[in-house]
Amino acid sequence: MDRDLLCLLYAGFLAAGGAIGFAKKGSLPSLLAGVGTGAIVGLSTLYAIPAQPTIVSVISGALTVAMGNRYRKGGKFFPPGAVAIASGAIFIGQALFISKYGWTRRG
Repeated sequence: MDRDLLCLLYAGFLAAGGAIGFAKKGSLPSLLAGVGTGAIVGLSTLYAIPAQPTIVSVISGALTVAMGNRYRKGGKFFPPGAVAIASGAIFIGQALFISKYGWTRRG
């Protein structure tokens, strides 16, 4: 599957998760974090920003750590465990891409 398509699906997953968190619990931080990170990932991918691999790897790495800690402390799989796993997978993919092509979009 194309790397850009995976990044766009990940962006949609983040944005939808934030919207669902807001709809279910009225959590404004969930809405802002989910839609904000999803928008950054999605826009950097859609507009082919040269630093897109770096942007996505920083966001996915940070979300892997943050949501992994929330899952470890709370024990609920959804949403923190699901976001941690998806973010970790995207982070690994971005790390492999960066190791092959460098920090900017060339591949």
